[in-house]
Amino acid sequence: MLAEIAKGETYDIASVVSLGLRGTKDTDLFRLLTNGAAGQNILITADAAMKRRRHEAAAIQETGLIVVVCARGWNQERDIFRRGAMLLQWWRQIVTCSEDALPGTFLELPWKSRGVGKLARWKP
Repeated sequence: MLAEIAKGETYDIASVVSLGLRGTKDTDLFRLLTNGAAGQNILITADAAMKRRRHEAAAIQETGLIVVVCARGWNQERDIFRRGAMLLQWWRQIVTCSEDALPGTFLELPWKSRGVGKLARWKP
């Protein structure tokens, strides 16, 4: 679904699964995603505990990865179509906030369908 959104854009979209990286340790994944890549790299995840794991937060800052963390409601919603619709609704704001973010930044993507606004920034 998101790969279709990227057509005609200046960015590419891929999943960990499509890259063949399922099961890769997070810190290794951060390095693989940013190794030799031009421009910003953004990881969208529901793993909110990532910012509390010091070694992961340090690896994110070291690699300059921008992490968009989906708030609690994202992983509680069982309906994949509803999650997809919400992701599409927020997509432009995810791109805009990520483009404006400094390398190593955590952004929080809320679970709400009204009032799409800026993503909150977290500090590890």
